[in-house]
Amino acid sequence: MMLLRSMLFVPGNNMRMIYKATKLEADAVILDLEDA
Repeated sequence: MMLLRSMLFVPGNNMRMIYKATKLEADAVILDLEDA
């Protein structure tokens, strides 16, 4: 089982932020798909 030390929450409607999140060293990237 992998230990997750850092989780990054990213708005699912912002492609620029999603792309940038893939370049960071977070253990997990969670897309927030909920309507606000």
